[in-house]
Amino acid sequence: VQTEKARQRMNSQPSEKQHPHFSNRDVSLIAALFLVDWVIVTGTLMLPALFPSLSVYFDEPVETITLASSVLAFTGLLAPLFGPWIDRYGYRIFLLGGLVVFSLGNLASTVSRLFWLFLVCIAVIGISRSVLDVVITSFIGDAFDYELRGRVMGTVRVAISLALIIGVPAATFITDIFSIKGAFWGLALWTILVLILISVLINNRPTRVNGTASPQASFHMESYLSILKQKEALISLATSFLWSFIPTGVLLYLADWLQRSYSFSETRVGLAFSFIGIGSLAGNSLSAFFADRLGKKRVVLIGLFLMAMVTVVLTLPGAAWLTFAFLFLFAAGLDLSSSAFFTLVTEINSQFRATLLSLTTFAIGVATGLTPILMRPLWRAGGYQLITLVCSFLGFCVVLMISLFIREQETIKSVS
Repeated sequence: VQTEKARQRMNSQPSEKQHPHFSNRDVSLIAALFLVDWVIVTGTLMLPALFPSLSVYFDEPVETITLASSVLAFTGLLAPLFGPWIDRYGYRIFLLGGLVVFSLGNLASTVSRLFWLFLVCIAVIGISRSVLDVVITSFIGDAFDYELRGRVMGTVRVAISLALIIGVPAATFITDIFSIKGAFWGLALWTILVLILISVLINNRPTRVNGTASPQASFHMESYLSILKQKEALISLATSFLWSFIPTGVLLYLADWLQRSYSFSETRVGLAFSFIGIGSLAGNSLSAFFADRLGKKRVVLIGLFLMAMVTVVLTLPGAAWLTFAFLFLFAAGLDLSSSAFFTLVTEINSQFRATLLSLTTFAIGVATGLTPILMRPLWRAGGYQLITLVCSFLGFCVVLMISLFIREQETIKSVS
């Protein structure tokens, strides 16, 4: 007993490891990952805001245009093919290559008025985005100690907020002033600029940073079996699957609902997405500050509960400013919880971290791809109100799952 008490006292003493800090090298890495996340999130989130304009451009109903979201999401199903390769060969090549493909997909997306060709380009964009998502999150897991990881994840994911505050409104503004082509071409040029910048920021870095995965590991069956044998990994995948229906469902018909309810122009719709971006900024900032202090799981549950509660009241009759306030709170809860959740996931299996995250992207891709298909009959039967009610119910289900089955990852040992 005395030995155990002595060990507890020793563990309670402050140490250098308990007070880690960022080096200049760390800051350059955070900046590089931040820029990449900003670009790919803008490319993803501007689509729902541009659905009405895309409907006019391709002369297709909005319900048909929303298939682009399904295509974008289903390309995430290919992420598990890349995860083991990333574990083996490192990040830089996939980071730079993914950005090249992303920019080419955007450049080619509006060269024709044939909608099926546009969907092909969206598929190319989606594949590159899925690879980049896995690289960003797993790179954070390898490069930073768990004690710092919540702060880093929240900081990098502030890029989501800037995408909503600046990127999406810029895309809608360019569309209003010029054309729908201008939004995609502008994103492609911006991606090329980011590609040049990060090639300097991460130049001559090792392909693995504090990584534990052996480069000689069998990067297919061994990687997948390691994940499938682990209960925490399977539960995190199931949670990610259900969770992904919520933001996709809320955002899918948001632009159309705002135009129908308040007669908003494209620019006013972009303003609504700006409020989502400001809420996202608040959520990610709070996650960066509190996740490492209060515990990742606790922060996840607080954010999820807030998001589910706000979704219930999102469509209550009222002034436009009240809807904007609800969108702010929805985004704050979403990003407060998701940043902390992804930090939890990075520590479940450190040996095959990119493989687990690629399977997480797979689960998210399935759910996000199914959302437009499953939400369409809800939209026709009960409108946006029914969609938000179902999304809120799913949110409370996810809160229950995480409360009962996912534990704080400091207690989980790395799989050897």
